[in-house]
Amino acid sequence: MRRLLPLAILLILSSCGTLKNPYAPEKLATTTAPAGAGLIVFSTGAPRTCVSEPTFLKLLPEGASDRDKEIARVSVDAWSMASDFADHQGNLHAIAIPAGSYYFTPSVDSTVVRTVLQPKALFSVTSGETVYLGEYYMLEACTLSALYEVHDEMTRDMALLKSKDSRFDPSKVTKRLMVLSGGLPPCDATNSELSCR
Repeated sequence: MRRLLPLAILLILSSCGTLKNPYAPEKLATTTAPAGAGLIVFSTGAPRTCVSEPTFLKLLPEGASDRDKEIARVSVDAWSMASDFADHQGNLHAIAIPAGSYYFTPSVDSTVVRTVLQPKALFSVTSGETVYLGEYYMLEACTLSALYEVHDEMTRDMALLKSKDSRFDPSKVTKRLMVLSGGLPPCDATNSELSCR
C-alpha cells in the first residue's frame, strides 16, 4: 500500500488543470441562441486554484432553491480545470438558456459542507439576446467565506471570446452585470469583518 501512495500522488498532481471547460464558448454549436432563448457570457475567477474544497457556481432559475437540480455547474477555482487566464485561476463561459430570470449561487465541492447563507448573483436574459454578465470573482480561493465580487472585465473577456470562437461578434453583446444579493452584507462601519463580505 505504501508503494502505491507516491504513484497515486504523482498521478493526481499530473492531472492538475487537465479538464476542459464544458461551457467554453468554442463548444457552442452556434453563436445565436435558439428561439425563445438567450446566450449568457461571463467569467469566473479566484487568485489561485483549490484542491481540497473547490467552489462551483450553480445556475438556477429565479425562485428555485439551491437544493434543486442546477441548469449548469461552472468552476470558480477547481484545480482540475485548465485556466483561461495567465494571472489567476478562471474561465470564460457561454451558455444558451431560455429567456427569463436566473441566479448563480456558490457551492463547495464537499459532501460535509452545507450552505447556511445563500449568496446569489442575479441576472436576466431575453430571447435572442447575448448578454455579458461580468466576472464572478472570489477574493480568496479555497475558502468557505463569502468573499466574492462582480468585476466588469468586458474588454478582456470579449477579446478572449473572439480568440476562442471567431464566429462571435462582440459588438452584438449587451453588457448587464449580474447583481449580488443575499449572503453576507457588504462591510461598512456598522458591522464587523466576521459578519460581512
